[in-house]
Amino acid sequence: MSLDTETDRRWTRMHTITLVFVLLVAAFTRTSQILAESPWNDEVLTLKYIGLPTQAEYLKAVFEEDPWLILSQGYYRVQYACRYLFGGSVIAIRMLSVVLSLASLPLIAWLGHRLFSPSAGVAAAAFSALALVQVYYAQETRFYALLNLEALVAVAGLVWALQRGSRWGWLWHFVGNAALLYTHAFTPLFFAAQGLFLLWYWRGRPVRVLVWGAAHFAMLGLFFLWVLYGLHYDFADKTQAYNDIPPTWREWVMTYIVFAGGRFSNHEPSPYMWGGISLDWGVTVLMLGLAAFAVSRFAAKSDGDGGWNRRDSLVLLLAWVVVPVALLFAASIFWRPVYQYRYVLYANAALMLLAGGGWSLVDAKRVRIGIAVLLLSLMAWQNFALTRPFRPCFGLLWGIARENPPSAGILAMKPFVGRAAQFAVGDVMEVGVLYGIDDMIFETDKRLRDGGELLILFHQWNDYDRLEAAFDQRGYRYWRWELPGIPPLEMYQIWGPSE
Repeated sequence: MSLDTETDRRWTRMHTITLVFVLLVAAFTRTSQILAESPWNDEVLTLKYIGLPTQAEYLKAVFEEDPWLILSQGYYRVQYACRYLFGGSVIAIRMLSVVLSLASLPLIAWLGHRLFSPSAGVAAAAFSALALVQVYYAQETRFYALLNLEALVAVAGLVWALQRGSRWGWLWHFVGNAALLYTHAFTPLFFAAQGLFLLWYWRGRPVRVLVWGAAHFAMLGLFFLWVLYGLHYDFADKTQAYNDIPPTWREWVMTYIVFAGGRFSNHEPSPYMWGGISLDWGVTVLMLGLAAFAVSRFAAKSDGDGGWNRRDSLVLLLAWVVVPVALLFAASIFWRPVYQYRYVLYANAALMLLAGGGWSLVDAKRVRIGIAVLLLSLMAWQNFALTRPFRPCFGLLWGIARENPPSAGILAMKPFVGRAAQFAVGDVMEVGVLYGIDDMIFETDKRLRDGGELLILFHQWNDYDRLEAAFDQRGYRYWRWELPGIPPLEMYQIWGPSE
């Protein structure tokens, strides 16, 4: 089946019907278990202030707690506006991300149509609907779903401008990029990918590249001046790394395994699947295989609408999927450890588009249908056979704190656990935060000196044997609970010797 025929290029009623079905599936995957998701760590940074009476008070409180967020105001202003429209409940704020994620799918389908064919666009949207990493961040009360949508708007505007010479396309392109910059300070990495593509597309026409580059340098300059003099941001004092050590090549490879859609994080999913069976490697092989097939087929030049050709589509998507990840990796090696694949989550859309393009180029219809059924079935298994919730669940803690509060209080290992636990229990009691196992044992002895009951919370900790040996030595009675979450949240319920 050739992409050059008018039939292949025409969007039909069947494509619309299929896309509507894809949106319904995506809505289901993003909302089916959303009520089970407890607010976790950095989500709490903003949720606990969402009830403040004005946006100015809300932003002031948020930025004082985490100064880095002051550089990424776009989402938080939208988040607070959402509170006015739909209320400040956790589910209402989560639904903002769901809606933003769903809005991305028609844009992915449109881009697939413009870059390859309508079938490629619908296939890419279907892959995104079931990609676990997209499902996860569609439920996150942070800026990642908005970042995805803005990136798609910027690229869609660029493609429309280049293919049709549309001034409106250029407007949407620059609006999308400006919104990206206002949403996350690392998005200039994506500008670099766009610039490299334009160097290819406008080869032999350097003036156009210089004009585009000058416009974006001006955008970056204004942003920097606003941060420096409008916000009085002290980069040396406030900017911080979010990892302890630089990434290795494992993190780079794991990024594309996650982006392939069979995992939502770098955690091995099989312990949390029905029967311990994870098909994430099957998803990865098929998705990357289709993308590689697209690369091999689109390397041959073929003219398309408005002078656009297959190589242009290929170069755009390869720059989109590779350059931001590579630059973030390089920054983490040569500057400071800041590598988090969620910062470049928008690169996932490019991989979905490449895979959709590769799938649409399979000549044999039966083979093409077979691949689609197999890949979507594997992705569906990963969605519905994965035990939920994704995030550590504080439902039991919430119930205990309100129904039978422990007399000796609650302790949490590390601030990221303590922050979420404190949000869960509210004003019922204060959650103490400790940083090491020796401090935890000391504080436990102090609180249980006269008996009573204590709760201790851990997440991703592996020194339980030492802690339990200390409890046994002191004659404490205890029970260890494994609460839902991937990985699970661990809770000790401990009673002093006089109980």
